[in-house]
Amino acid sequence: MNFDPRNVVPGNRDSVEQLLRKKPESFTQEKAAKASQAAGPLAVWVIANVKYSKVLEKIRPLEEKQNKLKKSALPFSVCNLLN
Repeated sequence: MNFDPRNVVPGNRDSVEQLLRKKPESFTQEKAAKASQAAGPLAVWVIANVKYSKVLEKIRPLEEKQNKLKKSALPFSVCNLLN
């Protein structure tokens, strides 16, 4: 299974954040690990991916602008100027 935080829908992330705020004690690694061995690392993973998806959402406009600039500069690249 592959998970890409770039594809997290803001509404879904908001729902998870609401759950994290409502039951923060359930998402500590120590508390979750009491439920199962896999739950502890999973809780940490969920929190990290929520934070990361928020960062990605904030920088998305900058990435899009960077990509446009790269494409517009392509005809002026050194390789093209030498040919």
